[in-house]
Amino acid sequence: MPLPSLSAISTAFPAVKVTGKANTFQNTVLQGCKDQAPVYVKSYASLENYRTERAVLKAFNHLPPGQFRVPKILVDAEAITTLLLDKVPGEHIEIANDEQRLVELAVVLRSLHQERSIRTLQRVDLHTRLALFAKNIVFTDTLSSGEKCIAAKAAEEVKDCWNSVHYRSDQLVHGDMHLGNLLYHPYLPQPYAVIDFERAYRGDGIFDLAKLTWRALKGNAYASGKLLECYFARQVTVDEQRKLIAAIVYECLGSISYFAYRGHQEGYPYKDAAFNYLEQWML
Repeated sequence: MPLPSLSAISTAFPAVKVTGKANTFQNTVLQGCKDQAPVYVKSYASLENYRTERAVLKAFNHLPPGQFRVPKILVDAEAITTLLLDKVPGEHIEIANDEQRLVELAVVLRSLHQERSIRTLQRVDLHTRLALFAKNIVFTDTLSSGEKCIAAKAAEEVKDCWNSVHYRSDQLVHGDMHLGNLLYHPYLPQPYAVIDFERAYRGDGIFDLAKLTWRALKGNAYASGKLLECYFARQVTVDEQRKLIAAIVYECLGSISYFAYRGHQEGYPYKDAAFNYLEQWML
């Protein structure tokens, strides 16, 4: 579905003075102010993404303050799949591999994954999703034969791992966990803020750690192991280590699949990095 026009957004939110605009792959975010307070107007090209983020934010908006914060929904304009959100104060994290930061991020992720009140989120069938990734990769002409072979081998290794380890299906998974979606206050002792929940689903939180490993920790094996240890707050098992590695490979295959499907038309920038990490993390 097309994104709503600026005129439609202005009609829905006449009290908002727009000061900036940012386009992402699947939504448009307008920066602005309302009653002298900073706000964001977020419009979605996907009705499913809109409903997913709305469900997550509404649930957290009604919970007492915890280990992290999320934006508050000020106005819900379902007719144009747009939310008016307050601006949570904070700055984006630039470096995540120092030990104190890893401990703090692990606490945020553990708290996020324990949320149980949101019952409308879909559960992701990993095998079905992996088969879709493989289909997109096989039937594209945007990848070389060598790249297709690497991806096919990686997919087989992930399936072999899944046959021997257990994945949960009841945790709230953010679905796009990278540093751009985490905010911290540099001067005040406030909880981290987590934003952009449109890809959230029910599954195993290990996939958030996997995305954070390759998008934020840049494949740093030591930092990745430390994050996993902090997340479980104990010595991790071999199976837990294998789960994380398989999840990293899965996330890389997802990025390659998206590039093959439509990302090549949008300037999607993560394909090459995904292949680099595949070679590093292959099981």
